[in-house]
Amino acid sequence: MEMLLCYEGLFGFIEGTEKELKSTGDKVSEKDKIEFRRRKQKAISTIAMGINEGQQNLIIGLKDAKQTWDTLREAFEPVSRARIAHLRAE
Repeated sequence: MEMLLCYEGLFGFIEGTEKELKSTGDKVSEKDKIEFRRRKQKAISTIAMGINEGQQNLIIGLKDAKQTWDTLREAFEPVSRARIAHLRAE
């Protein structure tokens, strides 16, 4: 999933480096705002399509790619000592 988001140039939404375009100071065209929203939606939908239907219940209603990513990471990437020991054993 991470590689696909990187390939598509969307991983900045996951890292939080892609910021919402605002019209303060610099002029931001309507076209740029639409393109930003399209890319943001593409990041969220790419994540959603990469998980099974049962897992999608975890992310229903989330409107932010970073929040979606973090929610799934917390659910499926436990950082307990038992998990670390299990990974080392493998």
